[in-house]
Amino acid sequence: TNELGEELGQGRFSTVVVATHRATGARFAAKAVDNDAFAEEETVDAFEAEVSILRAVDHPHVVRLAEVVTAQSSPCTYLLIELMRGGELFTQVLEEGPLDELRAKR
Repeated sequence: TNELGEELGQGRFSTVVVATHRATGARFAAKAVDNDAFAEEETVDAFEAEVSILRAVDHPHVVRLAEVVTAQSSPCTYLLIELMRGGELFTQVLEEGPLDELRAKR
């Protein structure tokens, strides 16, 4: 099981928090999607596409999907994703402008 911690961000139907696996100490970004949002077919399609893409892509510069967690007792479905620090790339570009080639390689 995982212990949920610090909030990292929010979206229309989800909240992303740090999750720590109790047995191993491994840390993930847990994207919690409100199960009520799945009443809309558009949300189901977007969720399934996101999961499909994350499972298909294996690249050092793309976060990895560790697990999809669903439980009847929970109001949310969780995507456990590789935890990356440093904020969102989109926000950095907005605040600091385009990345130079050297920085983009990191």
